[in-house]
Amino acid sequence: MSKWHLRRLGEVAEIISGATPKTNILRYWDGNILWATPRDLGRLESIEINDTERRITKAGYESCSTRLLPVGSVLLSSRAPIGHLAINGKPMCTNQGFKSLVPGDALYNRYLYWFMKGSISELQSLGRGCTFDEISKGLVESFKIPVPPIDEQHRIVARIEDLTFRAEEARRARQKARTQISTLFFLRRQA
Repeated sequence: MSKWHLRRLGEVAEIISGATPKTNILRYWDGNILWATPRDLGRLESIEINDTERRITKAGYESCSTRLLPVGSVLLSSRAPIGHLAINGKPMCTNQGFKSLVPGDALYNRYLYWFMKGSISELQSLGRGCTFDEISKGLVESFKIPVPPIDEQHRIVARIEDLTFRAEEARRARQKARTQISTLFFLRRQA
């Protein structure tokens, strides 16, 4: 087995904070630039996000410090709540509730996604704030992650996603059985 290096996330990925154009300036909104919020990620039923509830205009983009994230970035909500995750399938910006991760050459984005998914409780415990907990850019940059060789990352992800698929299939089968049992009991009561 090859050696896995423990690296600071800021060494192997660029950490990008989001921002919000002023909401009272109408010309900043309803454009064609996807703009994600933690709410968008909270509604996802898959790993990938390809659309957002809100969009900003070029003027809105230029009015604040948000950045267009390249496809394949790992979006991490850093407040309200800490821990929603997705990989963007299209270029998009985020609001200030994010510390998005743009993986460098040493990281497979899906490996990074699954590692962060498994680290949510730890990240949440590091959150600080008065109104709501938040994790800072510095904290995310210093968060340590094991970095195996890239081919090993792909094997790990394939195994995780196979197990996840099997678990989801089992959950659907259980739900179908529960529905059938409920239908039988309902029909029995009607007889």
